[in-house]
Amino acid sequence: MQMSEAVIVQEWRARTLRPSRPIVAAVIVAAVLLTAFSLLRPAPSGATTVPTNAAIEARWGVRPTLVATTADGGLVDFRFVVLDPDKVSALMSDPQNLPVLRVEASGTIVNSAAAMAGDRHNYNAGGTYFVLYRNIGGAIRPGTAVTILFGDLKIEHVIAR
Repeated sequence: MQMSEAVIVQEWRARTLRPSRPIVAAVIVAAVLLTAFSLLRPAPSGATTVPTNAAIEARWGVRPTLVATTADGGLVDFRFVVLDPDKVSALMSDPQNLPVLRVEASGTIVNSAAAMAGDRHNYNAGGTYFVLYRNIGGAIRPGTAVTILFGDLKIEHVIAR
């Protein structure tokens, strides 16, 4: 192959292997639109809201906000907002008082009292805190209906995320 033929072949390869600008622009616009759609799409009804229970809030000073699996399904993240720091300290310092999660379909109890070694937090009103439960056997999965038990008080139909 002569030098001029080699240059022609290289130029031809560069032009045919390079995507055209309109195609690149279309791909970028499509990616931006898909991202915007996924961010602006409303969450499914009821999937992100934890029902409230005024009796639990008055007695224990907490408002549960989330039940979700984490750590590849090995743990359940239970989050709550503190309404009364003194009442929450009483709740969290005694393993007998800790909230218990019950799977509504099977009745399986998820209880992490053995993992809790007493209260180690200074709770602040309005602050969000969490308890991690061992999810033995994967009892709770995203979409599972759970009841949160606070002794004789409960919040039913919490959908795990």
